[in-house]
Amino acid sequence: MLNFIVKPIDNQMAIHYIVREHYLHNFKGSILISFGVYQDEELKGVLIYGECWNVGRFKQIVKGKFVELLRMHLSDDLPKNSESRAISLTIKCIRKQFPELRHIFTYGDGVKNGIGICYKGANFAFVEKVHYPFSRIDPVTGAEMTKEEAVRLNILHHWENWDYLPGYQYLYIYEIKRSDRAKKEKMENKY
Repeated sequence: MLNFIVKPIDNQMAIHYIVREHYLHNFKGSILISFGVYQDEELKGVLIYGECWNVGRFKQIVKGKFVELLRMHLSDDLPKNSESRAISLTIKCIRKQFPELRHIFTYGDGVKNGIGICYKGANFAFVEKVHYPFSRIDPVTGAEMTKEEAVRLNILHHWENWDYLPGYQYLYIYEIKRSDRAKKEKMENKY
């Protein structure tokens, strides 16, 4: 049962939430639109869409305008499958508000055990698995840490000497235009 709503929110409010709640604790990028996920009028999640950081790679994959789901965090208090449902609701809004957009890209972070199940649940097509050498292992504690976390903790000088954590990111695409959905199966088989 859907017991939350999704609506556009102020970008600064979204960034503040993501920096506080998302495991990377940072946000850099150009925002197109941000959405809040509300349950009983309380903010329980945020999705931020914006300019893709890997534009060159994406232009090799598709033609037309695209956007990236840059950050998403939803509270564990929300029901099972809330991520897929929230993504689907935001896509409906994006389709109406930005008719020029044809594709949405996003990454599942395999380093944090997220291979993108919620994206598959929202009808994204898997494109490729790419090596992600951005997390390292603390030799004392065995904990994994991103560069952003090391900077925030003011231990970047130590972090740079740690071993990389082997991991991958999983790239997904969503065809916004219904006419492009027939190409989805070809896309999945291509990669």
